[in-house]
Amino acid sequence: PNPNPNPNPNPNPNPNPNPNPSPSPSPNPEPETFPAVPGLSLYHDAIPPELLPRLEEAVDRWLVAGRKGHLPGRTYAAPPAIFSNRNQSREMIQFGAFTHSNRLDVNAGVAPLPPVLRELRAALAARGVFREDALPDCCTVNVYSPGCWLPPHVDNRGFARPFATVSIGSAQSVLFAPPGRMRERGQDTSDPNPIPNPNPNPNPNP
Repeated sequence: PNPNPNPNPNPNPNPNPNPNPSPSPSPNPEPETFPAVPGLSLYHDAIPPELLPRLEEAVDRWLVAGRKGHLPGRTYAAPPAIFSNRNQSREMIQFGAFTHSNRLDVNAGVAPLPPVLRELRAALAARGVFREDALPDCCTVNVYSPGCWLPPHVDNRGFARPFATVSIGSAQSVLFAPPGRMRERGQDTSDPNPIPNPNPNPNPNP
């Protein structure tokens, strides 16, 4: 008699159907880079999920306070009427430094970085966006309404590089291009599917 009732026993009680499993995805994948714009990197999901709603709540709170004039000095700025009438510009909440029309004024009275933005700064450093010895000490919160736009520009060189743009609330496209690659309607000639500039006037400073 056969002492084993199963004539074809499986020697592996927990067989792996995939003998070559794919490695687990890295918790910090490398950012996207763009050869047409040297130095530009795109980090996906760089904000910890538990921090994101607190950032959105803080921005809403700052907007309410700023519109009522309850933020110190020039921390809050509404777009000038000449801009808002043509949907240009945005509401700004500035911490650590003040800019107006891309002019930097480090002596203007604005609030320092609040705790939630210091947490964001630490999270970006942990993600590799900033070095620990080169953390930013200022932040501009731009609040765009639907359809708002800005003309092509280079941010003031008084700000040390690199700096980061963080999107919360919604995902939107931003067009980056090197000098001389922009058409008068705000299109990058290297892009086969250019993004139109919502400004109907080809001159951003009429």
